[in-house]
Amino acid sequence: MTRQAKTIFPWVNDIPLKYKFLLIYLLCVLVPIISINLLFLNQVSQNIRVREEQNMFISMDRATGEIARLIDEMVGLGYSISKDRALYEALDRTYETRVEYYDVFDSLLRNKLKPNLPVHPGILELGVYTTNPTVESGGEYFYLTDRMRQTDWYKAIAGSRNRVTVIAHEDPQPLLLGKPAKRISILTKMDQYDGYRTYDKFLKIDLNIGKLLEILHVESGFLDIALIDPLDRIVVSGPGWSSGDYSKIPADAENVELSQRYEHKLGNASYLSGWRLVGVSDHRKIAETLYESRRFIFWLAVISTIVPTVLIYVILRSYNYRVKKLSRHMEKMKNEKFDPITLQEGKDEIGGLIRNFNLMAAKINSLINDVYKLEIQKKGLELERVRAELNFLQSQMNPHFLFNTLNALLVVSKKNGYNQVADIIKNLSLVLRRLLSWTDDLVTLQEEITFTEMYLKIEKFRFMDRFDFSIDIDPAAASCKIPKMSIQTLAENACKHGLQAVKGVRIIRIRAIVSDRHLQVSVEDNGKGFEENKREEILRALSEDGEIGGHVGILNVYKRLALFYGDRVDFRIGDDAGQWTVVSFYIPLDKLFERSVEGGEAV
Repeated sequence: MTRQAKTIFPWVNDIPLKYKFLLIYLLCVLVPIISINLLFLNQVSQNIRVREEQNMFISMDRATGEIARLIDEMVGLGYSISKDRALYEALDRTYETRVEYYDVFDSLLRNKLKPNLPVHPGILELGVYTTNPTVESGGEYFYLTDRMRQTDWYKAIAGSRNRVTVIAHEDPQPLLLGKPAKRISILTKMDQYDGYRTYDKFLKIDLNIGKLLEILHVESGFLDIALIDPLDRIVVSGPGWSSGDYSKIPADAENVELSQRYEHKLGNASYLSGWRLVGVSDHRKIAETLYESRRFIFWLAVISTIVPTVLIYVILRSYNYRVKKLSRHMEKMKNEKFDPITLQEGKDEIGGLIRNFNLMAAKINSLINDVYKLEIQKKGLELERVRAELNFLQSQMNPHFLFNTLNALLVVSKKNGYNQVADIIKNLSLVLRRLLSWTDDLVTLQEEITFTEMYLKIEKFRFMDRFDFSIDIDPAAASCKIPKMSIQTLAENACKHGLQAVKGVRIIRIRAIVSDRHLQVSVEDNGKGFEENKREEILRALSEDGEIGGHVGILNVYKRLALFYGDRVDFRIGDDAGQWTVVSFYIPLDKLFERSVEGGEAV
């Protein structure tokens, strides 16, 4: 399989690694994600349209059923009333006087129709109209005047062959002071009994338009519905419709794809012939639903693109960085530099190559060391011989001779009254004795302060009244172990470099305090201080382990602190209000405790 791959796709091996990852990303991640999301968007859009269309059909069916049920209920009520023989007998009778009519009205007619109004909230008005001139208009009974006979509803029922007719009209209403209003009336001919046909009688039930509007309003979330009569007039409608002739209202030219019309017949009964509901979908609602879906799919696509992109980038960077690092070190081998690769190798194939490279570099270095081993050993023996000679010469000096000389000078100074000279000789003797007797690398801070104070007294003798010093030690810090001569060296550096150019009183302040987490030691002087570029040079040399011209003491102190406490020690050089030069270091208390435990003592 490997041989076939080499012969069939040899060009694959010539493509750089980063371009291979790029091709994998484009062809296997980005293009499939975009294609899948586009197909998903198209499918979701179709599903939304189908769902909304189903909701609209359901809404139309529900509204059609509610209105048809209301009309059928009123038709049934009219049929029930038209079957009342006593009502026929009272309305077909010719009354001699009004008193006679009112007697019948009070005893029979008054409570015939009125009880139906509270029971049927869909009724706005209920009345019986007759051509009997002896019937007084009032209550729910009216005489058909010539004016009433000119109304649309009368012409419709009088000219209809059907016993029941449903009509929309505008009619002056006797009960509302003749104010014209839109009406939907259910008209029933009262001709059930042949013996009571002396006068024509009609039952007129006016539907409550508000009830119809409630039904349409319930469905306004899905459709804007209008009730259309057989003459194509808009009788009752939602807010999106304008009154008028429905046949003259053009279809919505905008958003033809989203906005649709739905038409349902109210029923198959003869009195409902031509009545229908027309609903128009709200294209804005569909558009908003589509927009929300598209936005969701967009962000889904963005997230599903970003996540693999970041993953591919991280993997590519991991491979590319390590391969380049390996390549650079292999180039260095041409210049006989066999440095190991210092990075986190990893456990993949690239990590295996780096480990093998490091093993190879180590073996090469080992072979080189073996070649020069004899020469190095010869040079080492020569160096040891020179060191032995130097040690022999140094051992010839007897320190007792120096101390005896200092003691003699001390006795002579005291005898002649040179007290200051005597004190300085005493301090010098103590300083030399301490230097020769100090064998421990770590000493208590109190011992270091005592040694530093002896040194400063020598300096005070040198400068007399032009020099002074102060030492402020926290009692809790006195027993802390620090490297020897770490404070004395800083004080000596301040005397040597900081106070030389001071014309007034030269002052050195030494402070040591213990906080919650650190031991803080600072040496301050009122000398000329450090120039900004010089201070930055010193700090840079400390961090890079470089050389400092003229400030070897600071470098030695920092190296000894770093030797004992590592990178946990904080070494600072700064100014205090522009008047004092402050050199300080901070040692964590836990590191002090560790060093003390290693030394067999507690802090």
